[in-house]
Amino acid sequence: MPSVGQAIFCRWMAIGNVLGYMAGADSDWHVWLPWLKTTACCEACANLKGAFLTAVIVIIISTSITMYIAEEKQLHNADLEASSGRRGCICGFGDFYKSLKNLPPSMFKVLAVTAVTWLAWFPFIQYGTDWMGKEIYHGEPQGPKVAVYYAGVREGAVGLLLSSMCLLAASFNTPHLCGRLTSRVVWSLSNFILFGIMTAMVILGLVSTKGYNASFTAGLSGPDPKLRVIALSLFALIGIPQAVLFSVPWAVASKVADDRGQGLAIGVLNIAIIVPQLIIVLTAGPIDKAFGKGNTPAFGVGCAFAFICAVLALILLPKTRGTRGTSNATAMASRER
Repeated sequence: MPSVGQAIFCRWMAIGNVLGYMAGADSDWHVWLPWLKTTACCEACANLKGAFLTAVIVIIISTSITMYIAEEKQLHNADLEASSGRRGCICGFGDFYKSLKNLPPSMFKVLAVTAVTWLAWFPFIQYGTDWMGKEIYHGEPQGPKVAVYYAGVREGAVGLLLSSMCLLAASFNTPHLCGRLTSRVVWSLSNFILFGIMTAMVILGLVSTKGYNASFTAGLSGPDPKLRVIALSLFALIGIPQAVLFSVPWAVASKVADDRGQGLAIGVLNIAIIVPQLIIVLTAGPIDKAFGKGNTPAFGVGCAFAFICAVLALILLPKTRGTRGTSNATAMASRER
């Protein structure tokens, strides 16, 4: 059952996010592990190393448990000969291109909607904590306001922690909503919610900085308490559409591909995620710098793509419901048609 499986995966991801953001939001690693702080590494550096060291230990433990518990099917001689007969990387790309022809036509619509979805999401994923440090806390990554900026970044990590908690709670209802409303409606609604939240973040940033008035922002140091609470609330609410982002696209791709290459479909879906991320990374910074408005231009681009994707999801995606009581997605889709 793809919807249920992806929802369970989303829950575990949310739990990992909660623990990770707790580590990033804490500023006492240099106290707990004083040997991390040296003449070449200040308190902020020591805190970062402490969080990374914890991540390394957790990865080693989880990887060891996986290698001990997980069972793999050994390849037969024929499979080994077939895999060893490959002619290298170029041949692999050729096989990949040929395999794309076997994907169902509706899968390309899923890829298009996924790509636009990540174009909407990645400005927040990339610059969310930076927005908190600059627009809400009125700090700067360099200069006399650097301490205020990093306080805002840590507060952004707290916001991401709240977001992960909402993500965990929302993941329990995602399969049920997909079963009642269909996956495409849930996907579309999540993008409308994202559009509303990011629009509110743009407005909040402009209000906090009085439209980036230089004379106004020069005298600011620290956040307005009310705006800080609103900003944290927006961070928390964004976890609701994030639960859909981390589960529904994968479930839809699995249903559409069915028995004609689910592994290939998931691999191609990853490409539809990576390419938009590269686009945002390469363009968001220059756009923000050109307009001189902090993170507002990038968030505005995210708002536009979120609205476009909400409409595209309703138009392009197939009518597939959550799989409840059956794993035959094809039969269910044919009954709906």
